[in-house]
Amino acid sequence: MTLFLNLKGYAQKILRRGSLFYNILQELKNNEQLSYEQLINYQNQKLRLTVKKAYQTVPYYRQLFDELKLTPEAIKTIDDLQLLPIMSKSDIRGKEKQFVSNAVPWKYKTTTSGTTGTPVNLFRDYYNINFEHATFWRRRSWGKCSLDDPMVILKGDIIIPANATKPPFWKYVSSDNMLLMSSYHLSDRFIPYYLDKLRNFNSSIIEGFPSNIYRLARYMQLHQELPLNFKAVFTSSETLLPHQCQVIEEYLGQIFDYYGQSERVAHFSHCEHGNNHYVMDYSIVEFLPTKSSGLYKIVGTTLHNAAMPLIRYDTKDFVRISHRSCPCGRAFPVVDLIEGRQEDYIATPCGKFVGGIGIVFTNVPNLIEGQIIQEEIDSLRVLIVTTENFTDDDRNVLLKNIRERLGANMEIIIQKTAAIPRTKRGKFKLTLSKLNSKYGAQRELYSELSIQENNNHYGNSTAQFTGSR
Repeated sequence: MTLFLNLKGYAQKILRRGSLFYNILQELKNNEQLSYEQLINYQNQKLRLTVKKAYQTVPYYRQLFDELKLTPEAIKTIDDLQLLPIMSKSDIRGKEKQFVSNAVPWKYKTTTSGTTGTPVNLFRDYYNINFEHATFWRRRSWGKCSLDDPMVILKGDIIIPANATKPPFWKYVSSDNMLLMSSYHLSDRFIPYYLDKLRNFNSSIIEGFPSNIYRLARYMQLHQELPLNFKAVFTSSETLLPHQCQVIEEYLGQIFDYYGQSERVAHFSHCEHGNNHYVMDYSIVEFLPTKSSGLYKIVGTTLHNAAMPLIRYDTKDFVRISHRSCPCGRAFPVVDLIEGRQEDYIATPCGKFVGGIGIVFTNVPNLIEGQIIQEEIDSLRVLIVTTENFTDDDRNVLLKNIRERLGANMEIIIQKTAAIPRTKRGKFKLTLSKLNSKYGAQRELYSELSIQENNNHYGNSTAQFTGSR
C-alpha cells in the first residue's frame, strides 16, 4: 500500500509540478495585485475565449447557440451571460459526451460526489489539472505555507483496513512528505494514537474535512489535551460550522476554509485575516437573489477547462455576501457565509426553510457530533455521538436549541449512536433531508429558496460588488 501511494505521488508530481504549474502559480500570485476592475477585465477576456472554444468544439454549446440564434461574439462580458439559460447537473447527467470538447485529445475523468443522486462524469484537461494545483498552493501560501512543508491529510481516503484495531492508522507518502491519516478510525479509543503521531511528525499543516478535524479537536478539548498549534488548518468539502471553528482554532491552529466543487465553477477561500473571499480569477460567479432576504444562489462559469467548459452552472449552493473590504489588501470580494445546498435546509410545516442549523450543536456539554435527519415534514430525527458523561440536562440543552430555531410544532426525536455514517467518500452530512425522495414535495417547498422570477429562465439580476484598490 505504501509503495503504491508513493508511486502514485511521484506520478502526480510529474503531472502537476512542471513548468506549466510554476507559470500558472506565478500568474495567480500576480493576480492578487490586480484591482477589482482589472479582475473584471480578466474575467471578461477569459470568458470570451471560453465561449468561443465551447461553440467551436463542444456539441451542446454549438446546438444551444444555434437554437438561440446567437454567435459567440454576443457574449462579450459577464452581463451578456444572461442571454444563456442556467444549467444544472440534471442537464448533464446521461449526456456527458455532449458537453465534452472534441478538440482536447487527453482528458482526465472524475465524477461528482453523487450525494443527491447518480454521479455525473466530468472531464478536465492537462492545463486545468495544473491550474487547480496552482490554485491549491496559492491558497496554502495565504497560510504562510511553502511547497516543501510536511503536511497531514485527514480526509476520506481509505488508508488501512476498516477492521484494524491497532496503530498505525496512517501511511507516510515520502514523494509528497505527507502523512495520510485514516478518518474511519477516529474514535475515543484510537485518537490518543493519532495525537502521539501528530506530536512526533513535526508538521506545520493539517488538512481535512471539517468534521474529521473537529472530531480530533473536540477530543482534545474534552480530555484537556495541550494544543498542537499547526501553522495552518485547511478545511474543505463540508460546511464549516461556527462551533467547529472555535474548537479547532483553540486546539489546532488558524483555519483556512475552502469552498469548491467537482465541477470547478466557483471558488471561495479564507485569507490570513479570516475573511472568506470570492476568488475572481478562478471562475465567474453570478450571485442570483432568492426570495429569502440576503441569500443568493451560486451560479458559476468555468474559465480554465477547455475539456468540459460549464457555462452558467447552478451549484444549488447559497451564500450571503458582504461589501466589506479586507485588511489583506486583495480585491477579491468578501463573502460572509456559505449557506450550503438546498438539501441542507430544514423544511417546517408552515412552509419556512431554516439553514445554518448546525448552530444547535453549539455549547451542548458532552456532545461530540450530531446529525439531523428529516423524513417527515413535521418531525426530525437527531443522531448524536456523546461522551459517557452525557446527561438528560445536556439533552435538554440540545432540545432547547432546536426548538428556538424550529418552533414547537415539530416532533424532535433524539437518538444516541456510536458513530454517524459518512458518505462513500468519507464526508459528513450535517443535515440529511429525505423529503424529496419520499414525497416529491421539495420542489414546491424549495420555492422559498428559488431564484427570483425563476419562471423567466434567462434574465436574472445578479448581486454586484463594488471594489477598488
